[in-house]
Amino acid sequence: SVASVTDTVSVTLNGVGASKTAMSSLNINGVETVNITSATAANFLTLEDAAYTGVTVAGDQNLRIDVKDTGVTSFDASTATGDLHVDLADITLANLTSVKGGAGSSDTLVIDEAVTVDKTPTNTLSKVSGFETLAVEGTTAITLSTDTAGINDFDFTDAGNQTLTLNSGFEGAVSVSIKGDSTNADVISNSANVALTVTANAADLDGTITGGTGADTLNVTADGGTRTVASTITNVDTIKIVAATDP
Repeated sequence: SVASVTDTVSVTLNGVGASKTAMSSLNINGVETVNITSATAANFLTLEDAAYTGVTVAGDQNLRIDVKDTGVTSFDASTATGDLHVDLADITLANLTSVKGGAGSSDTLVIDEAVTVDKTPTNTLSKVSGFETLAVEGTTAITLSTDTAGINDFDFTDAGNQTLTLNSGFEGAVSVSIKGDSTNADVISNSANVALTVTANAADLDGTITGGTGADTLNVTADGGTRTVASTITNVDTIKIVAATDP
């Protein structure tokens, strides 16, 4: 018999890319596993579509990585200590056997599909661990009836009508940012009655926010927009107007 061989390539990033809108690109063919080390300074990388199936990340510098290969089945950043922003939106969650965030306290996972976490058990995020924030793209619904996924912060700033439904059984304070999503009608419903904080610009409040019996807070940046919210924001205890600041 002939033993199969797994090819691996290791790449150290030393301050590549400039920002989330000026990412560096890496195209690697003929390997199964790509090992990335984020060193020296913050790195911004698009890992282009190829035939690799596994990605690992290490290092102590912040990393924004966009994984384009739809055949990836595992992502492991468990030893990384910098802040991570991991975009797996091109990959179907059901095809992933393991997705591990880093050892830091501010890691974000980006997806583009509906999520349900309940007690039936249905858990779209069952293979996901080590991330603090879930960012969603497109028209996506997130429905949570338990907090077994371990994620309590949500980024709804991408274009598309995103929905967050917190049902009875979900526990823990939740924060949601819809800041900059001024053309879409995001919906947030807090039937779990947990502490909820929503952050938005005035122009972003074209959807609905329904608070619960817990402490619900809306932080609104005065961006010069005008919005009437009496009929679209209900059961919110506190609305704070925050002065706009220069970028």
